[in-house]
This record gives sequence, structure tokens and C-alpha cells, in this order.
Amino acid sequence: MDSIYTLPTNASVDIELTQKLGNHPCELPSSPCSITEDDSLVVSLENYMFTGDFRDEYNWIEDLGGNKHTIQVCTYVITDDDFE
Repeated sequence: MDSIYTLPTNASVDIELTQKLGNHPCELPSSPCSITEDDSLVVSLENYMFTGDFRDEYNWIEDLGGNKHTIQVCTYVITDDDFE
């Protein structure tokens, strides 16, 4: 699905993916936080070029939590360093 979001400063876009991991999800390794080669996110800011890398898992912040179900939350925070 192609979508265009125009966001004000300090806004966010949530992209959710849910999958069943079986009876012992804590024993499975979590997926790295990143997007796949088949996905793309385009960020544009007038007169600047976005240089951030959504495919590099080290650019993401990962948080694992949950009680009955394991929940992995991946966050990519766009900063001034992501633009030239």
C-alpha cells in the first residue's frame, strides 16, 4: 500500500506487523529492527536530502516487553543528522 503522510514536527507514523510465534516465543530470537529490501520509506524535507538508513538495524531502538505475549517495539527516530 502506498501512502503519503505530511507530518508536523515531533509527529510519528506507526507501522504495525503482528505474527504468531508459537507456544514458546521467548525462546525464539527476535527479528532485527529494520525494513526489508521489498519495503521502502521515502522521507522528504524541502531543500534537504534524507541520508538515514531504515535497513540498518543499528539505527533502530528495540524494546521487548509484554506479559502473556512477547511484544517487540522498534523505533526509528529521525533527527537532523539524517539530512544533508
